[in-house]
Amino acid sequence: MKQISKNNIDTTGVNVYAYLHPHPLDIETNGDFEVDEISWIPGFDSSDIGEEGEHPFFRDQNIQLYNKIEAVTLESFRVALKNIWPLLDSYIVNSIQIAVDITGNLFTDSRVLAAYNFEDSRPQKGNYIFNLAPLYLMRLLKKIDNNAEVDLKYNTIWEHELIHLLDHWQCVKSSVYNDSDVSSIYFNFYLAQYRTEGVAELYYLLKGGIQDVKTMTQAKEKFQNNVNAIRTLISEKPILSMNEKEKFFKTYDFYELGPWIVLDKLNKFEGGFHSDLISGVIKQIEGGKSIEHDVILEVIVIALRLKIDEFLLEMQYDLTDKNIKYNLN
Repeated sequence: MKQISKNNIDTTGVNVYAYLHPHPLDIETNGDFEVDEISWIPGFDSSDIGEEGEHPFFRDQNIQLYNKIEAVTLESFRVALKNIWPLLDSYIVNSIQIAVDITGNLFTDSRVLAAYNFEDSRPQKGNYIFNLAPLYLMRLLKKIDNNAEVDLKYNTIWEHELIHLLDHWQCVKSSVYNDSDVSSIYFNFYLAQYRTEGVAELYYLLKGGIQDVKTMTQAKEKFQNNVNAIRTLISEKPILSMNEKEKFFKTYDFYELGPWIVLDKLNKFEGGFHSDLISGVIKQIEGGKSIEHDVILEVIVIALRLKIDEFLLEMQYDLTDKNIKYNLN
């Protein structure tokens, strides 16, 4: 078990291990999936077994590939771990597991790249679990095999997920609203996602991850439109089906708008104490500049103090305005 120190940025001693899920060499699970399910992996030899041939799962070439996948996963994760390391000073780390999803069964959304598994992680014991999705695995393998360019989004995935680890209990708290089919309650989960994903995505935005939204004004306007549309839907549909949740409430805007909305809140957070810092950061982002690493970590530390309850309370207060609009100013 290793206690983190801000003065120690050597992460080599941290117990991190990656494993294929399911693993083709595990006799207890390899009968649960077919060769075709992992034949998409670059370099996997899925040629016909033949009458007396060796099963593809056990070929030397494929065994080497399994080891390579686990090594590549660890390498990419440790880079992010070192970047986020100073924020883990109060955490006890016993083990970090990374389940590499090679069949796509761990993720219901094929667009997802990775995830912090807060449901199975046990921060009180220092045990944390992450999942790596097939889409991200494909990018990592292409980077290694073909020296392919990997853009900033893919290069900051693990930092995003590690921030979720730091935000563990707020992730748990926001998930409470997720199972409700009452639209007015599920709306809390929708709003909380802007805060939860927004905090985690700050690292990407502050590193220069500008996408379609390039200014705070644009972010506010788009968020205003989103909130208005969802409130209209809630008034028409007091009860939601699972399909309606997926169709109307899940959006990439949690990731693109979320960090902007969080920064806007931080401008006035804790009595406006951080307004000079945050205003300066916003100005730099809008100018297309990346923020220094130490400043990024400072902003994330402040953002992690913005709790779900406080975020929702402020949102709900604004939404009781007589015009039923979210007051962003």
